[in-house]
Formats: sequence, structure tokens, C-alpha cells
Amino acid sequence: MASASLPAPAALARLRGVLLDIDGTITTAGRLGAAAYGALERLQKAGLLVIPVTGRPAGWCDLIARFWPVDAVVGENGALYFRYDHERRRMIRGFARSDAERAQTASASARSGRTCCARCPGGDRRRPALSRHRPGDRLLRGRATASPEALPASMRC
Repeated sequence: MASASLPAPAALARLRGVLLDIDGTITTAGRLGAAAYGALERLQKAGLLVIPVTGRPAGWCDLIARFWPVDAVVGENGALYFRYDHERRRMIRGFARSDAERAQTASASARSGRTCCARCPGGDRRRPALSRHRPGDRLLRGRATASPEALPASMRC
């Protein structure tokens, strides 16, 4: 984490909080170091709101809100925010889209997933995993995959 020069004390006195990026800004090689963690703590102790803004998904944001010294976290490129109430041990969540919009998107995603699985060799999820594999299938990261020749032309890379 590179050091940045701070504004004049009079300008700092007018600040209510700090919004900051995570990846490559307060983290180094994907890790939040002790110095960065300590800086977040000092900002909070100074009375500032500390709010990371990231493209990371909700699962990461949940962890950040619970365990980092922050007041909230904005995630998925602004699609949601999480704030953990430590006193009540409760996560407060807000979303850019309404519940109905998110349900519609989830439903469309599920339909797309079912369509994709139906078109893929061995995509029938009701059969046991081992029975989907045929002799000649190649292993990729411990999972069997059909040879490219077995795929429909529309699905080949």
C-alpha cells in the first residue's frame, strides 16, 4: 500500500467519512495487511465513516462488513450495500434493484442455466455424477469433460 499525502487539517475536519477501493488500493497481492487494517481502525477511531466500495460479490461484502473495521461496504459495483450492526449482531442490506426486479433476474438466470445444462453433454443433473462420464472424456481439474468433438457445433470454442 503506497502512502498518500493528506489534505490540510482544516479540510480533514470537514470530512464525514472515507470511501475507498479495496483491490490494489488497500490490499497488496490480494491481502489486507496489518498496516492497512490499522489505518482503517484509526480512521474509525477518529470519528470518520469508513466505507469500502468494490466490485466484489455479496459474499465477500458480508465478510468485510462483519470483520473489517468499517461502517458499511458497497459491493457488486454499486448494486448493494451491507452494514453490520455489531450490537444487535444483525446485517442490514440494501439493494439498488427492488425485490421484484431481483426475483425476475434470478428467475431468468435459472431458466438460462437449465437451458444451458440441457444442451451440455451430461447436463441432466438428476443422474449420479459418475454415470454422466463416458470412456474418452477428458479430466479437467478433477472433473470429466466431454471431448470437443462430442459437443454440438454451436457450443464449440
